[in-house]
Amino acid sequence: MNSSQSAAFLAAAGTDHAHLSAFAISLLAAVAVLWGANVIRKLGMQALHNELRQKEFVVYAVRAMILVMVVIYLCS
Repeated sequence: MNSSQSAAFLAAAGTDHAHLSAFAISLLAAVAVLWGANVIRKLGMQALHNELRQKEFVVYAVRAMILVMVVIYLCS
């Protein structure tokens, strides 16, 4: 945004656009963390009931790793 767009957004919304961006990023990070926790829960439940196959473990592990990488990228 240029300075005139920023001023217009501030006048209309009553807040700076950077605050809105920070809120959106933190909301996205929270969703990613909850999704990662769900993946880990599924891994634990399948391992507990001896239903975990090698291929599923790899898929879940890669999915969890990608989620952690996205959260680290968003927080930096």
